[in-house]
Amino acid sequence: MGEPLIELVDVTKVYRRDQAQVCVLHGVGLTVAAGERMAIMGRSGSGKSTLLNILGCLDEPTTGTYRLDGADVSHLPDDELSRLRNRTFGFVFQAFHLLKGLTIVENVELPMEYGEVPAAEQRQRALELLELVGLGHRTDHRPSELSGGERQRVAIARALANHPRVLLADEPTGALDTRAQRLIIDLFLKIHATLGTTQIIVTHDPKVADELGHRTVRISDGRIEAEGACVIAAS
Repeated sequence: MGEPLIELVDVTKVYRRDQAQVCVLHGVGLTVAAGERMAIMGRSGSGKSTLLNILGCLDEPTTGTYRLDGADVSHLPDDELSRLRNRTFGFVFQAFHLLKGLTIVENVELPMEYGEVPAAEQRQRALELLELVGLGHRTDHRPSELSGGERQRVAIARALANHPRVLLADEPTGALDTRAQRLIIDLFLKIHATLGTTQIIVTHDPKVADELGHRTVRISDGRIEAEGACVIAAS
């Protein structure tokens, strides 16, 4: 399969709380292939969100190595890390994190401003992405006028704004009803089929993991319990 897109080698993460040190990740090793859909499962407090933050360069390991395309990105300066995040990763969160004072098309445009996309292209790309997620008819609405499932679809469109290589999602269906969950699962599958974007999805729901993951990685008490092999052809 060649060199992995993402490789973690013996990664630990330690936080200081008051006078104590708390180790959240213990010697994690993980590989992610380009074009893979990977689900991460674990109980609350298992370290899965911390792992996702490290994978998305929102946080850095205390020890160990993170390689992206073979290059060590474990401890880059903040400005380089910011540029890397902006051009490589798209983020989807359970709580949506949309700006309520902006229309949904303006929310989708926002990452492009930081990504130095020419102004003339921002609106057109945002409209195309809203069409992709089925909200081309709601462009001038504000987040408060949308359902939870619609807001999550806007968040996914925003995450795709800078053509990321990797889409990272933290419990993207966790706050949604059954119908909205189905729409979001189908949308992730559509994005993969259409764009080929690598997807890493944290979920507590075995059904979501089974449907969205070429494989499921399980984490418990900051340690990987099972990684398995990626078989992309199984999708």
